[in-house]
Amino acid sequence: MTEQPKRQQNYYVTTFYQFFDWPNDLLISEHAKNLENWCKDNQIKGLIIVSQEGFNGTLASLNKLTSLKEHLTSISKSPINFKDSYTTELHPFRRMKVKLRSEIVTLGDTKISPKTKTPNGVKHISPKEWHERLQDETNTQILDVRNDFEFQMGSFKGSKNLRMNKFTEFPELIKKQEEKKELKKNEPVYMFCTGGIRCEKASLEMIEQGFNEVYQLDGGILNYIKEYPNEEFRGECFVFDHRVSLDQDLKPSSLYALCVHCGQPTEKTPFTCLQCRADSYGVCVTCIKNDSSNQTCSKNCHHHYSKGNKTKKVHKDSIIKRNAQPVLTRDNP
Repeated sequence: MTEQPKRQQNYYVTTFYQFFDWPNDLLISEHAKNLENWCKDNQIKGLIIVSQEGFNGTLASLNKLTSLKEHLTSISKSPINFKDSYTTELHPFRRMKVKLRSEIVTLGDTKISPKTKTPNGVKHISPKEWHERLQDETNTQILDVRNDFEFQMGSFKGSKNLRMNKFTEFPELIKKQEEKKELKKNEPVYMFCTGGIRCEKASLEMIEQGFNEVYQLDGGILNYIKEYPNEEFRGECFVFDHRVSLDQDLKPSSLYALCVHCGQPTEKTPFTCLQCRADSYGVCVTCIKNDSSNQTCSKNCHHHYSKGNKTKKVHKDSIIKRNAQPVLTRDNP
Protein backbone atom coordinates (compact mmCIF):
# COMPACT_ATOMS: atom_id res chain seq x y z
CA MET A 1 0.00 0.00 0.00
CA THR A 2 1.39 3.38 -1.03
CA GLU A 3 2.06 5.68 1.90
CA GLN A 4 0.03 8.86 1.69
CA PRO A 5 1.95 12.15 1.93
CA LYS A 6 1.44 14.05 5.14
CA ARG A 7 -1.04 16.89 4.94
CA GLN A 8 0.61 20.29 5.27
CA GLN A 9 -0.34 22.07 8.48
CA ASN A 10 -0.48 25.77 9.19
CA TYR A 11 0.88 26.94 12.52
CA TYR A 12 -0.42 30.39 13.36
CA VAL A 13 2.09 32.57 15.21
CA THR A 14 1.64 35.87 17.01
CA THR A 15 4.12 38.15 18.78
CA PHE A 16 2.93 40.72 21.31
CA TYR A 17 3.70 42.80 24.39
CA GLN A 18 1.85 45.17 26.66
CA PHE A 19 2.78 47.32 29.65
CA PHE A 20 -0.04 47.43 32.21
CA ASP A 21 -0.95 46.99 35.87
CA TRP A 22 -2.06 43.46 36.74
CA PRO A 23 -5.24 43.07 38.82
CA ASN A 24 -4.20 42.94 42.46
CA ASP A 25 -6.59 40.11 43.36
CA LEU A 26 -3.76 37.56 42.91
CA LEU A 27 0.00 37.41 43.28
CA ILE A 28 1.88 37.97 40.02
CA SER A 29 3.09 34.33 40.17
CA GLU A 30 -0.53 33.14 40.31
CA HIS A 31 -1.49 35.30 37.33
CA ALA A 32 1.44 33.75 35.45
CA LYS A 33 0.40 30.20 36.35
CA ASN A 34 -3.20 30.84 35.30
CA LEU A 35 -2.01 32.22 31.97
CA GLU A 36 0.22 29.20 31.36
CA ASN A 37 -2.59 26.77 32.17
CA TRP A 38 -5.02 28.63 29.89
CA CYS A 39 -2.59 28.36 26.98
CA LYS A 40 -1.95 24.66 27.60
CA ASP A 41 -5.69 23.97 27.81
CA ASN A 42 -6.08 25.65 24.40
CA GLN A 43 -3.22 23.69 22.73
CA ILE A 44 -1.00 26.75 22.46
CA LYS A 45 2.79 26.59 22.75
CA GLY A 46 5.39 29.30 23.11
CA LEU A 47 6.94 31.63 25.65
CA ILE A 48 5.53 34.53 27.66
CA ILE A 49 7.67 36.72 29.91
CA VAL A 50 5.63 38.12 32.82
CA SER A 51 6.58 40.83 35.32
CA GLN A 52 4.83 43.49 37.36
CA GLU A 53 5.06 45.81 34.32
CA GLY A 54 3.13 43.53 31.93
CA PHE A 55 3.83 40.68 29.52
CA ASN A 56 5.84 39.96 26.37
CA GLY A 57 5.62 36.81 24.27
CA THR A 58 5.39 34.77 21.10
CA LEU A 59 2.83 31.96 20.84
CA ALA A 60 1.77 29.48 18.17
CA SER A 61 -1.02 27.00 17.54
CA LEU A 62 -2.64 24.93 14.81
CA ASN A 63 -5.80 26.88 15.53
CA LYS A 64 -6.31 30.52 14.71
CA LEU A 65 -5.40 32.61 17.73
CA THR A 66 -8.56 34.71 17.98
CA SER A 67 -9.53 33.45 21.43
CA LEU A 68 -5.96 33.96 22.67
CA LYS A 69 -5.95 37.58 21.56
CA GLU A 70 -9.29 38.17 23.24
CA HIS A 71 -8.03 36.56 26.44
CA LEU A 72 -4.80 38.60 26.57
CA THR A 73 -6.66 41.82 25.80
CA SER A 74 -9.13 41.10 28.61
CA ILE A 75 -6.20 40.69 31.02
CA SER A 76 -4.39 43.91 30.04
CA LYS A 77 -7.68 45.84 29.60
CA SER A 78 -6.07 47.75 26.72
CA PRO A 79 -5.54 47.22 22.96
CA ILE A 80 -2.53 45.07 22.00
CA ASN A 81 -0.61 45.30 18.74
CA PHE A 82 -0.34 41.65 17.64
CA LYS A 83 2.24 40.86 14.93
CA ASP A 84 1.04 37.76 13.06
CA SER A 85 2.78 35.27 10.80
CA TYR A 86 2.60 31.54 10.12
CA THR A 87 4.70 28.53 9.23
CA THR A 88 3.94 25.21 7.53
CA GLU A 89 7.24 23.46 8.29
CA LEU A 90 7.18 22.65 12.02
CA HIS A 91 5.86 23.98 15.29
CA PRO A 92 8.01 26.98 16.27
CA PHE A 93 7.98 25.84 19.92
CA ARG A 94 8.35 22.53 21.74
CA ARG A 95 6.38 23.48 24.86
CA MET A 96 4.37 26.19 26.61
CA LYS A 97 6.17 28.23 29.25
CA VAL A 98 5.46 31.39 31.23
CA LYS A 99 8.52 32.86 32.97
CA LEU A 100 8.62 35.45 35.75
CA ARG A 101 11.14 38.27 35.37
CA SER A 102 11.79 41.67 36.95
CA GLU A 103 11.32 43.24 33.47
CA ILE A 104 9.49 41.96 30.40
CA VAL A 105 12.46 43.14 28.35
CA THR A 106 15.68 43.49 30.33
CA LEU A 107 17.32 46.89 30.14
CA GLY A 108 18.64 46.56 33.69
CA ASP A 109 16.76 49.54 35.11
CA THR A 110 13.26 48.88 36.45
CA LYS A 111 12.69 52.64 36.91
CA ILE A 112 12.52 53.09 33.14
CA SER A 113 9.10 51.80 32.13
CA PRO A 114 6.46 52.87 29.58
CA LYS A 115 3.87 52.25 32.31
CA THR A 116 4.62 55.80 33.37
CA LYS A 117 3.62 58.67 31.09
CA THR A 118 5.72 58.80 27.93
CA PRO A 119 7.81 62.00 28.14
CA ASN A 120 7.81 64.71 25.52
CA GLY A 121 10.17 63.88 22.69
CA VAL A 122 9.13 60.24 22.16
CA LYS A 123 6.71 59.35 19.38
CA HIS A 124 5.51 56.08 17.80
CA ILE A 125 5.23 56.28 14.03
CA SER A 126 3.39 53.90 11.72
CA PRO A 127 5.14 51.79 9.06
CA LYS A 128 3.76 54.20 6.44
CA GLU A 129 5.22 57.28 8.13
CA TRP A 130 8.47 55.42 8.86
CA HIS A 131 8.76 54.45 5.19
CA GLU A 132 8.16 58.03 4.09
CA ARG A 133 10.69 59.46 6.53
CA LEU A 134 13.38 57.05 5.35
CA GLN A 135 13.04 58.56 1.89
CA ASP A 136 14.34 61.85 3.33
CA GLU A 137 18.12 61.55 3.10
CA THR A 138 18.62 64.22 5.77
CA ASN A 139 17.31 61.73 8.37
CA THR A 140 20.65 60.05 9.01
CA GLN A 141 20.26 58.91 12.65
CA ILE A 142 18.56 55.54 12.09
CA LEU A 143 19.30 53.31 15.05
CA ASP A 144 19.05 49.50 15.26
CA VAL A 145 18.61 48.65 18.95
CA ARG A 146 18.96 44.88 18.46
CA ASN A 147 22.00 42.69 19.01
CA ASP A 148 24.89 42.57 16.56
CA PHE A 149 24.07 39.10 15.17
CA GLU A 150 20.51 40.26 14.44
CA PHE A 151 21.83 43.29 12.56
CA GLN A 152 24.09 41.03 10.47
CA MET A 153 21.09 38.96 9.33
CA GLY A 154 19.16 42.03 8.15
CA SER A 155 18.50 45.69 8.89
CA PHE A 156 17.18 48.93 7.44
CA LYS A 157 19.28 50.62 4.80
CA GLY A 158 21.63 53.17 6.36
CA SER A 159 20.98 52.12 9.96
CA LYS A 160 23.59 52.29 12.72
CA ASN A 161 24.77 49.09 14.42
CA LEU A 162 25.67 49.53 18.10
CA ARG A 163 27.33 46.08 18.09
CA MET A 164 25.44 45.04 21.22
CA ASN A 165 25.79 41.56 22.66
CA LYS A 166 22.82 42.09 25.00
CA PHE A 167 20.24 44.80 25.58
CA THR A 168 21.61 45.79 29.01
CA GLU A 169 24.60 47.31 27.17
CA PHE A 170 22.37 49.87 25.45
CA PRO A 171 22.65 52.79 27.97
CA GLU A 172 26.45 52.71 28.02
CA LEU A 173 26.76 52.31 24.24
CA ILE A 174 24.50 55.33 23.67
CA LYS A 175 26.71 57.42 25.99
CA LYS A 176 29.77 56.42 23.98
CA GLN A 177 28.01 57.20 20.68
CA GLU A 178 27.18 60.69 21.90
CA GLU A 179 30.68 61.29 23.29
CA LYS A 180 32.18 60.35 19.92
CA LYS A 181 29.64 62.64 18.17
CA GLU A 182 28.32 59.65 16.22
CA LEU A 183 24.83 60.44 17.57
CA LYS A 184 23.69 64.05 18.03
CA LYS A 185 21.25 64.95 20.78
CA ASN A 186 19.76 67.91 18.92
CA GLU A 187 18.83 65.88 15.81
CA PRO A 188 15.95 63.37 15.51
CA VAL A 189 16.72 59.69 16.12
CA TYR A 190 14.71 56.97 14.36
CA MET A 191 14.94 53.65 16.20
CA PHE A 192 13.58 50.17 15.54
CA CYS A 193 13.72 46.58 16.79
CA THR A 194 11.99 43.27 16.02
CA GLY A 195 8.49 43.88 17.36
CA GLY A 196 8.80 47.22 19.15
CA ILE A 197 9.32 46.28 22.79
CA ARG A 198 13.04 47.09 23.08
CA CYS A 199 12.36 50.51 21.59
CA GLU A 200 9.79 51.19 24.33
CA LYS A 201 12.57 51.30 26.90
CA ALA A 202 15.41 52.39 24.63
CA SER A 203 13.56 55.57 23.66
CA LEU A 204 12.98 56.48 27.31
CA GLU A 205 16.65 55.86 28.07
CA MET A 206 17.66 58.23 25.28
CA ILE A 207 15.36 60.96 26.61
CA GLU A 208 16.94 60.42 30.04
CA GLN A 209 20.34 60.99 28.43
CA GLY A 210 19.26 64.27 26.87
CA PHE A 211 18.18 63.41 23.33
CA ASN A 212 15.44 65.80 22.26
CA GLU A 213 13.49 63.94 19.58
CA VAL A 214 13.12 60.15 19.35
CA TYR A 215 10.86 58.28 16.94
CA GLN A 216 10.22 54.54 17.18
CA LEU A 217 8.77 52.25 14.54
CA ASP A 218 5.41 51.08 15.87
CA GLY A 219 5.29 47.28 15.83
CA GLY A 220 8.91 47.04 14.76
CA ILE A 221 10.37 45.31 11.72
CA LEU A 222 7.61 42.68 11.66
CA ASN A 223 4.97 45.38 11.26
CA TYR A 224 6.95 47.16 8.55
CA ILE A 225 7.65 44.05 6.44
CA LYS A 226 3.97 43.15 6.51
CA GLU A 227 3.16 46.42 4.71
CA TYR A 228 6.40 47.07 2.81
CA PRO A 229 8.14 43.81 1.84
CA ASN A 230 11.39 44.15 -0.14
CA GLU A 231 11.62 47.88 0.46
CA GLU A 232 13.81 49.69 3.00
CA PHE A 233 14.46 46.64 5.20
CA ARG A 234 17.15 44.43 3.66
CA GLY A 235 17.76 40.76 4.52
CA GLU A 236 15.85 38.74 7.11
CA CYS A 237 14.51 39.43 10.59
CA PHE A 238 15.68 37.21 13.45
CA VAL A 239 12.92 35.86 15.70
CA PHE A 240 13.29 34.09 19.04
CA ASP A 241 11.93 30.66 18.10
CA HIS A 242 12.77 27.66 15.91
CA ARG A 243 11.96 29.50 12.70
CA VAL A 244 15.22 31.42 13.36
CA SER A 245 14.34 34.32 11.07
CA LEU A 246 11.57 35.51 8.75
CA ASP A 247 12.00 36.51 5.13
CA GLN A 248 10.31 39.41 3.36
CA ASP A 249 7.06 37.42 3.13
CA LEU A 250 7.14 36.72 6.90
CA LYS A 251 7.84 33.07 6.13
CA PRO A 252 10.47 30.96 7.97
CA SER A 253 14.02 31.38 6.77
CA SER A 254 15.54 29.17 4.09
CA LEU A 255 18.97 30.74 4.76
CA TYR A 256 19.50 30.25 8.50
CA ALA A 257 19.26 27.51 11.12
CA LEU A 258 20.11 27.17 14.80
CA CYS A 259 23.47 25.51 15.37
CA VAL A 260 22.79 22.02 16.74
CA HIS A 261 25.72 22.34 19.16
CA CYS A 262 25.63 25.88 20.59
CA GLY A 263 22.11 27.02 19.61
CA GLN A 264 23.24 30.22 17.90
CA PRO A 265 21.89 31.20 14.44
CA THR A 266 24.07 30.23 11.52
CA GLU A 267 23.88 30.13 7.74
CA LYS A 268 22.66 26.84 6.28
CA THR A 269 26.03 25.62 5.02
CA PRO A 270 25.85 21.99 3.79
CA PHE A 271 28.19 19.32 5.22
CA THR A 272 28.30 15.55 5.66
CA CYS A 273 27.95 14.22 9.21
CA LEU A 274 31.16 12.52 10.39
CA GLN A 275 29.16 9.90 12.30
CA CYS A 276 26.09 8.90 10.27
CA ARG A 277 27.29 10.32 6.91
CA ALA A 278 23.95 12.06 6.34
CA ASP A 279 23.88 15.30 4.38
CA SER A 280 23.06 18.09 6.79
CA TYR A 281 23.48 21.77 7.65
CA GLY A 282 23.20 23.93 10.73
CA VAL A 283 26.57 23.94 12.51
CA CYS A 284 28.20 27.32 13.00
CA VAL A 285 31.75 28.09 11.91
CA THR A 286 32.78 28.79 15.51
CA CYS A 287 31.79 25.32 16.72
CA ILE A 288 33.61 23.57 13.88
CA LYS A 289 36.67 25.77 14.41
CA ASN A 290 36.70 24.99 18.15
CA ASP A 291 36.32 21.24 17.64
CA SER A 292 36.34 19.43 14.29
CA SER A 293 34.15 16.68 15.79
CA ASN A 294 31.31 19.22 15.85
CA GLN A 295 30.85 18.54 12.15
CA THR A 296 28.05 16.19 13.13
CA CYS A 297 24.31 16.56 12.53
CA SER A 298 23.17 16.25 16.15
CA LYS A 299 24.39 16.06 19.74
CA ASN A 300 23.70 12.33 19.62
CA CYS A 301 25.95 11.84 16.58
CA HIS A 302 28.59 14.06 18.19
CA HIS A 303 28.51 11.89 21.34
CA HIS A 304 28.93 8.61 19.43
CA TYR A 305 31.56 10.01 17.08
CA SER A 306 33.63 11.43 19.96
CA LYS A 307 33.22 8.22 21.97
CA GLY A 308 34.32 6.13 18.99
CA ASN A 309 37.40 8.27 18.40
CA LYS A 310 38.32 8.08 22.08
CA THR A 311 38.01 4.28 22.01
CA LYS A 312 40.18 4.07 18.92
CA LYS A 313 42.79 6.32 20.52
CA VAL A 314 42.93 4.20 23.69
CA HIS A 315 43.17 1.02 21.60
CA LYS A 316 45.97 2.53 19.52
CA ASP A 317 47.92 3.62 22.61
CA SER A 318 47.63 0.16 24.16
CA ILE A 319 49.11 -1.42 21.03
CA ILE A 320 52.02 1.00 21.11
CA LYS A 321 52.68 0.26 24.77
CA ARG A 322 52.34 -3.52 24.37
CA ASN A 323 54.46 -3.94 21.26
CA ALA A 324 56.82 -1.01 21.72
CA GLN A 325 56.50 -0.65 17.96
CA PRO A 326 55.12 2.32 15.97
CA VAL A 327 51.62 1.86 14.62
CA LEU A 328 51.50 1.66 10.84
CA THR A 329 49.83 4.68 9.26
CA ARG A 330 49.80 6.21 5.83
CA ASP A 331 52.44 8.68 6.98
CA ASN A 332 54.59 5.99 8.61
CA PRO A 333 54.71 2.98 6.21
